[in-house]
Amino acid sequence: MYSSFEQRIKTAAGAGFLPERTGQPNRRMMMVSKNTAGIHEAVTLLMDDGFDVYLSQQLPSREQVTQLAIELLICDLSPQKAAAADAVAAAAQLLVDAGVQASRILFLVAEPTLADCLTAGISAEMLVWPGHAREALLHARRLMRSGASSEASLAQTSEARHVDSGGNAAAANGVRQFKDLDIDLGRMAVYRDNRQLRLTRTEYELLLVLLNADGSVLTRDAITERIWGCAMFGNSNTVDVHIKTLRKKLGDNAIFPKYVATVRGAGYRLADERPGQQPRYSAPASAVSV
Repeated sequence: MYSSFEQRIKTAAGAGFLPERTGQPNRRMMMVSKNTAGIHEAVTLLMDDGFDVYLSQQLPSREQVTQLAIELLICDLSPQKAAAADAVAAAAQLLVDAGVQASRILFLVAEPTLADCLTAGISAEMLVWPGHAREALLHARRLMRSGASSEASLAQTSEARHVDSGGNAAAANGVRQFKDLDIDLGRMAVYRDNRQLRLTRTEYELLLVLLNADGSVLTRDAITERIWGCAMFGNSNTVDVHIKTLRKKLGDNAIFPKYVATVRGAGYRLADERPGQQPRYSAPASAVSV
């Protein structure tokens, strides 16, 4: 049982409980959890993948985030079985105030909490837990990779911005459209009627993956491969969960879909406006793929 912020999981590795990883630079992260047994396998995989994992039972202070140079934080709120959207929102704000990038925070939550957060409109990155430890690893990899690419993309977008004749700033060749949605690739943001939809990074990437498929059906394996970089494992329902949350935030309907259609026994694709009509979306050659 660990009790202090400074205690590192490397102690366990030195005792032969966890494997060590060589050949990759360590990426510093913190795992906040009061359930050691529930996160043990995930910590093992994270360390084996090159993450330098710090364990804590409490959220870190700004001084601790700075001192340890935390690049990623996973907060386990799954022991709270009751719906707890307020707890997620409060924890997210405390972590951002402490200096952790919002795009580098992942919450492990029980299913009732996920549903409550969707109802409350909370856009934090979440993973239903208990779950596959490998899913936590893949989320961690993706958040690190996406965070780095987002910073680079924003820098490029800033350099490419121009002012049109009306005096409005706009990103050149950085926006794609699908029906009434505007997808800003530089800002990794989705807008409808000039209002930004509060999508998580996973939901945004899922929408972009479907958009890049040009209306073709994507299997769950294909979606998992394109977002997380590997084939689906076990009987994971991760893709289905994120499709559900994406639809809810888009105001979509699974039975009469406007944006995302289910192809039974196959997977998902962009929804046509009506049977036999091609989906209306733009696909510039310069668009980036996830």
